[in-house]
Amino acid sequence: NIGKAIQSHIDHQTIYDVKCRLRTSGGIYRWFRICGRLNENEPYESKVMSIAITDIDPMIQLENEIRNSRIQLKNLTLRVIERQESERKHIARELHDEIGQILAAVKINLQSVKPHIANPPSATRLEDSLAIVDDLAARVRNLSRLLRPPQLDALGLLPALSAYVENRMRSTGLTINLNCDPNLVRLQPDIETNCFRIVQEALTNILRHANATKVSIELRCFERELLINIKDDGIGFDVKEVVERTARGECLGLFGIEERAELLSGKVTLFSGKDEGTNIQVRLPLRLAKPRSRVNRR
Repeated sequence: NIGKAIQSHIDHQTIYDVKCRLRTSGGIYRWFRICGRLNENEPYESKVMSIAITDIDPMIQLENEIRNSRIQLKNLTLRVIERQESERKHIARELHDEIGQILAAVKINLQSVKPHIANPPSATRLEDSLAIVDDLAARVRNLSRLLRPPQLDALGLLPALSAYVENRMRSTGLTINLNCDPNLVRLQPDIETNCFRIVQEALTNILRHANATKVSIELRCFERELLINIKDDGIGFDVKEVVERTARGECLGLFGIEERAELLSGKVTLFSGKDEGTNIQVRLPLRLAKPRSRVNRR
Protein backbone atom coordinates (compact mmCIF):
# COMPACT_ATOMS: atom_id res chain seq x y z
CA ASN A 1 0.00 0.00 0.00
CA ILE A 2 2.82 2.40 0.85
CA GLY A 3 4.61 1.65 -2.42
CA LYS A 4 1.41 2.14 -4.44
CA ALA A 5 0.71 5.45 -2.66
CA ILE A 6 4.23 6.70 -3.41
CA GLN A 7 4.02 5.69 -7.06
CA SER A 8 0.60 7.32 -7.41
CA HIS A 9 2.00 10.50 -5.86
CA ILE A 10 4.90 10.52 -8.34
CA ASP A 11 2.81 9.69 -11.42
CA HIS A 12 -0.40 11.60 -10.73
CA GLN A 13 0.59 14.15 -8.06
CA THR A 14 -2.01 12.70 -5.68
CA ILE A 15 -1.75 13.44 -1.98
CA TYR A 16 0.59 11.06 -0.19
CA ASP A 17 -0.86 10.60 3.26
CA VAL A 18 -1.33 7.06 4.57
CA LYS A 19 -1.96 5.33 7.89
CA CYS A 20 -0.40 1.94 8.52
CA ARG A 21 0.82 -0.41 11.22
CA LEU A 22 4.57 -0.82 11.43
CA ARG A 23 6.69 -3.08 13.56
CA THR A 24 8.93 -1.19 15.95
CA SER A 25 12.44 -2.20 16.99
CA GLY A 26 10.92 -3.78 20.08
CA GLY A 27 8.77 -6.09 17.96
CA ILE A 28 5.51 -4.26 18.76
CA TYR A 29 3.14 -3.12 16.04
CA ARG A 30 1.98 0.48 16.26
CA TRP A 31 -0.02 2.83 14.06
CA PHE A 32 1.88 5.51 12.16
CA ARG A 33 0.90 8.29 9.79
CA ILE A 34 3.24 8.78 6.85
CA CYS A 35 3.05 11.99 4.81
CA GLY A 36 5.29 12.68 1.83
CA ARG A 37 5.92 15.33 -0.75
CA LEU A 38 7.97 15.22 -3.92
CA ASN A 39 10.48 17.99 -4.53
CA GLU A 40 9.28 19.41 -7.84
CA ASN A 41 12.44 21.43 -8.42
CA GLU A 42 14.64 18.37 -9.00
CA PRO A 43 14.96 16.51 -12.34
CA TYR A 44 12.75 13.43 -12.60
CA GLU A 45 15.73 11.04 -12.40
CA SER A 46 16.93 12.57 -9.12
CA LYS A 47 13.72 13.69 -7.49
CA VAL A 48 13.82 13.74 -3.69
CA MET A 49 10.78 12.95 -1.56
CA SER A 50 10.46 14.40 1.92
CA ILE A 51 8.65 12.07 4.30
CA ALA A 52 7.35 12.67 7.83
CA ILE A 53 6.42 9.73 10.06
CA THR A 54 4.22 10.35 13.10
CA ASP A 55 3.32 7.85 15.81
CA ILE A 56 -0.50 8.04 16.01
CA ASP A 57 -1.05 4.81 17.95
CA PRO A 58 -2.47 6.62 21.05
CA MET A 59 -4.90 8.56 18.84
CA ILE A 60 -6.05 5.39 17.04
CA GLN A 61 -6.59 3.64 20.37
CA LEU A 62 -8.61 6.62 21.62
CA GLU A 63 -10.71 6.62 18.43
CA ASN A 64 -11.40 2.89 18.89
CA GLU A 65 -12.41 3.45 22.51
CA ILE A 66 -14.76 6.28 21.51
CA ARG A 67 -16.23 4.16 18.71
CA ASN A 68 -16.80 1.22 21.07
CA SER A 69 -18.32 3.54 23.69
CA ARG A 70 -20.74 4.92 21.11
CA ILE A 71 -21.75 1.41 20.09
CA GLN A 72 -22.32 0.46 23.72
CA LEU A 73 -24.31 3.64 24.33
CA LYS A 74 -26.44 2.99 21.25
CA ASN A 75 -27.14 -0.59 22.34
CA LEU A 76 -27.98 0.61 25.86
CA THR A 77 -30.34 3.27 24.50
CA LEU A 78 -32.04 0.68 22.29
CA ARG A 79 -32.59 -1.57 25.31
CA VAL A 80 -33.98 1.36 27.33
CA ILE A 81 -36.41 2.27 24.52
CA GLU A 82 -37.45 -1.38 24.14
CA ARG A 83 -38.07 -1.53 27.88
CA GLN A 84 -40.08 1.70 27.75
CA GLU A 85 -42.24 0.37 24.93
CA SER A 86 -42.77 -2.87 26.83
CA GLU A 87 -43.87 -0.90 29.91
CA ARG A 88 -46.13 1.30 27.77
CA LYS A 89 -47.77 -1.79 26.30
CA HIS A 90 -48.26 -3.29 29.75
CA ILE A 91 -49.75 -0.09 31.24
CA ALA A 92 -51.97 0.43 28.19
CA ARG A 93 -53.31 -3.11 28.54
CA GLU A 94 -53.90 -2.64 32.26
CA LEU A 95 -55.76 0.62 31.64
CA HIS A 96 -57.91 -0.89 28.93
CA ASP A 97 -58.62 -4.26 30.54
CA GLU A 98 -58.53 -3.66 34.30
CA ILE A 99 -59.65 -0.07 34.83
CA GLY A 100 -61.91 -0.17 31.78
CA GLN A 101 -63.73 -3.22 33.14
CA ILE A 102 -64.07 -1.65 36.59
CA LEU A 103 -65.61 1.49 35.10
CA ALA A 104 -67.95 -0.65 33.01
CA ALA A 105 -69.04 -2.48 36.17
CA VAL A 106 -69.62 0.83 38.00
CA LYS A 107 -71.77 2.05 35.13
CA ILE A 108 -73.84 -1.14 35.13
CA ASN A 109 -74.42 -0.82 38.88
CA LEU A 110 -75.48 2.81 38.54
CA GLN A 111 -77.83 1.97 35.71
CA SER A 112 -79.33 -0.88 37.72
CA VAL A 113 -80.46 1.47 40.50
CA LYS A 114 -81.73 4.13 38.12
CA PRO A 115 -85.33 2.73 37.87
CA HIS A 116 -85.62 2.70 41.68
CA ILE A 117 -84.85 6.38 42.20
CA ALA A 118 -87.90 8.59 42.15
CA ASN A 119 -86.45 11.61 43.90
CA PRO A 120 -85.64 14.20 41.15
CA PRO A 121 -82.46 15.59 42.80
CA SER A 122 -81.12 12.06 43.33
CA ALA A 123 -82.00 11.11 39.75
CA THR A 124 -80.12 14.16 38.49
CA ARG A 125 -77.06 13.23 40.54
CA LEU A 126 -77.24 9.70 39.18
CA GLU A 127 -77.31 11.00 35.61
CA ASP A 128 -74.35 13.21 36.41
CA SER A 129 -72.50 10.23 37.87
CA LEU A 130 -73.18 8.16 34.75
CA ALA A 131 -71.87 11.01 32.59
CA ILE A 132 -68.74 11.23 34.75
CA VAL A 133 -68.15 7.49 34.40
CA ASP A 134 -68.59 7.71 30.61
CA ASP A 135 -66.16 10.63 30.44
CA LEU A 136 -63.61 8.84 32.62
CA ALA A 137 -63.90 5.65 30.54
CA ALA A 138 -63.30 7.67 27.36
CA ARG A 139 -60.25 9.33 28.92
CA VAL A 140 -58.87 5.95 29.98
CA ARG A 141 -59.33 4.54 26.46
CA ASN A 142 -57.67 7.61 24.95
CA LEU A 143 -54.73 7.41 27.37
CA SER A 144 -54.36 3.70 26.61
CA ARG A 145 -54.20 4.42 22.86
CA LEU A 146 -51.67 7.22 23.35
CA LEU A 147 -49.43 4.99 25.47
CA ARG A 148 -49.40 2.17 22.93
CA PRO A 149 -51.91 2.03 20.06
CA PRO A 150 -53.12 -1.57 19.61
CA GLN A 151 -53.00 -1.15 15.82
CA LEU A 152 -49.21 -0.78 15.94
CA ASP A 153 -48.65 -4.40 16.96
CA ALA A 154 -51.66 -5.97 15.27
CA LEU A 155 -51.84 -4.10 11.95
CA GLY A 156 -48.69 -2.02 11.54
CA LEU A 157 -47.52 1.57 11.23
CA LEU A 158 -50.04 3.02 8.77
CA PRO A 159 -53.22 1.92 10.61
CA ALA A 160 -51.69 3.09 13.89
CA LEU A 161 -50.85 6.50 12.44
CA SER A 162 -54.30 6.84 10.85
CA ALA A 163 -56.03 6.13 14.18
CA TYR A 164 -53.68 8.48 16.05
CA VAL A 165 -54.19 11.32 13.56
CA GLU A 166 -57.98 10.97 13.74
CA ASN A 167 -57.81 11.06 17.54
CA ARG A 168 -55.63 14.19 17.52
CA MET A 169 -57.92 15.97 15.09
CA ARG A 170 -60.99 15.21 17.23
CA SER A 171 -59.35 16.31 20.47
CA THR A 172 -57.50 19.42 19.22
CA GLY A 173 -59.34 20.71 16.15
CA LEU A 174 -56.07 20.71 14.20
CA THR A 175 -56.37 19.79 10.50
CA ILE A 176 -53.95 16.95 9.76
CA ASN A 177 -53.46 15.48 6.30
CA LEU A 178 -51.87 12.02 6.39
CA ASN A 179 -50.48 10.88 3.05
CA CYS A 180 -48.79 7.47 3.05
CA ASP A 181 -47.21 5.47 0.26
CA PRO A 182 -49.72 2.71 -0.62
CA ASN A 183 -46.81 0.40 -1.47
CA LEU A 184 -45.36 0.60 2.02
CA VAL A 185 -45.54 -2.84 3.62
CA ARG A 186 -44.82 -4.00 7.16
CA LEU A 187 -41.43 -2.92 8.49
CA GLN A 188 -39.27 -4.24 11.28
CA PRO A 189 -41.00 -3.65 14.67
CA ASP A 190 -38.29 -1.26 15.91
CA ILE A 191 -38.66 0.90 12.79
CA GLU A 192 -42.46 0.99 13.01
CA THR A 193 -42.37 1.86 16.71
CA ASN A 194 -39.79 4.62 16.32
CA CYS A 195 -41.52 6.06 13.24
CA PHE A 196 -44.76 6.26 15.20
CA ARG A 197 -43.00 7.94 18.14
CA ILE A 198 -41.26 10.41 15.80
CA VAL A 199 -44.60 11.49 14.32
CA GLN A 200 -46.17 11.57 17.79
CA GLU A 201 -43.38 13.76 19.18
CA ALA A 202 -43.48 16.08 16.18
CA LEU A 203 -47.25 16.59 16.51
CA THR A 204 -46.89 17.19 20.24
CA ASN A 205 -44.30 19.90 19.55
CA ILE A 206 -46.55 21.48 16.91
CA LEU A 207 -49.50 21.58 19.30
CA ARG A 208 -47.39 23.09 22.07
CA HIS A 209 -45.33 25.67 20.20
CA ALA A 210 -46.28 26.20 16.55
CA ASN A 211 -49.75 27.81 16.76
CA ALA A 212 -50.49 25.93 13.54
CA THR A 213 -53.86 25.26 11.94
CA LYS A 214 -52.78 22.70 9.34
CA VAL A 215 -50.26 19.87 9.34
CA SER A 216 -49.28 17.48 6.57
CA ILE A 217 -47.61 14.14 7.29
CA GLU A 218 -46.13 12.22 4.38
CA LEU A 219 -44.49 8.80 4.35
CA ARG A 220 -42.71 7.78 1.17
CA CYS A 221 -40.97 4.49 0.50
CA PHE A 222 -37.98 4.40 -1.84
CA GLU A 223 -35.77 1.47 -2.80
CA ARG A 224 -33.65 1.57 0.35
CA GLU A 225 -35.02 4.52 2.29
CA LEU A 226 -38.11 5.63 4.16
CA LEU A 227 -38.89 9.35 4.16
CA ILE A 228 -41.07 10.97 6.83
CA ASN A 229 -41.99 14.54 5.97
CA ILE A 230 -43.92 16.60 8.56
CA LYS A 231 -44.88 20.16 7.67
CA ASP A 232 -46.99 22.77 9.48
CA ASP A 233 -48.16 26.33 8.80
CA GLY A 234 -47.18 27.65 12.23
CA ILE A 235 -45.03 30.53 13.41
CA GLY A 236 -41.72 28.75 12.72
CA PHE A 237 -38.42 29.30 14.52
CA ASP A 238 -34.72 30.01 14.04
CA VAL A 239 -33.23 26.65 13.08
CA LYS A 240 -29.67 27.50 14.17
CA GLU A 241 -30.84 28.61 17.61
CA VAL A 242 -33.01 25.54 18.13
CA VAL A 243 -30.23 23.19 17.00
CA GLU A 244 -27.86 24.80 19.51
CA ARG A 245 -30.47 24.50 22.28
CA THR A 246 -31.05 20.87 21.33
CA ALA A 247 -27.30 20.20 21.61
CA ARG A 248 -27.47 21.64 25.15
CA GLY A 249 -30.38 19.31 25.98
CA GLU A 250 -33.00 22.09 26.19
CA CYS A 251 -35.35 21.12 23.31
CA LEU A 252 -36.24 17.62 24.46
CA GLY A 253 -38.87 17.05 21.78
CA LEU A 254 -36.49 17.59 18.90
CA PHE A 255 -33.75 15.77 20.80
CA GLY A 256 -36.03 12.72 21.08
CA ILE A 257 -36.74 12.78 17.34
CA GLU A 258 -33.04 13.02 16.48
CA GLU A 259 -32.13 10.31 18.99
CA ARG A 260 -34.67 7.85 17.57
CA ALA A 261 -33.56 8.59 14.01
CA GLU A 262 -29.89 8.14 14.95
CA LEU A 263 -30.64 4.79 16.58
CA LEU A 264 -31.98 3.63 13.21
CA SER A 265 -28.94 5.09 11.37
CA GLY A 266 -31.19 7.82 9.99
CA LYS A 267 -30.93 11.57 9.56
CA VAL A 268 -33.14 14.53 10.57
CA THR A 269 -33.25 17.77 8.56
CA LEU A 270 -35.05 20.94 9.71
CA PHE A 271 -36.45 23.72 7.54
CA SER A 272 -38.07 26.67 9.26
CA GLY A 273 -38.17 30.43 9.59
CA LYS A 274 -40.18 33.12 11.32
CA ASP A 275 -43.81 33.00 10.13
CA GLU A 276 -42.83 30.39 7.53
CA GLY A 277 -43.91 27.21 9.30
CA THR A 278 -41.69 24.22 9.93
CA ASN A 279 -40.73 21.19 7.88
CA ILE A 280 -39.13 18.15 9.53
CA GLN A 281 -37.65 15.53 7.23
CA VAL A 282 -36.55 12.18 8.62
CA ARG A 283 -34.75 9.70 6.37
CA LEU A 284 -34.35 6.12 7.60
CA PRO A 285 -32.80 3.00 6.06
CA LEU A 286 -35.58 0.69 4.93
CA ARG A 287 -35.79 -2.71 6.61
CA LEU A 288 -38.80 -4.89 5.89
CA ALA A 289 -40.36 -7.14 8.48
CA LYS A 290 -39.35 -10.77 8.40
CA PRO A 291 -42.05 -12.97 6.87
CA ARG A 292 -44.05 -14.81 9.48
CA SER A 293 -43.75 -18.56 9.47
CA ARG A 294 -46.87 -20.39 8.42
CA VAL A 295 -48.33 -23.15 10.54
CA ASN A 296 -50.19 -25.93 8.79
CA ARG A 297 -53.46 -26.75 10.49
CA ARG A 298 -55.17 -30.08 10.03
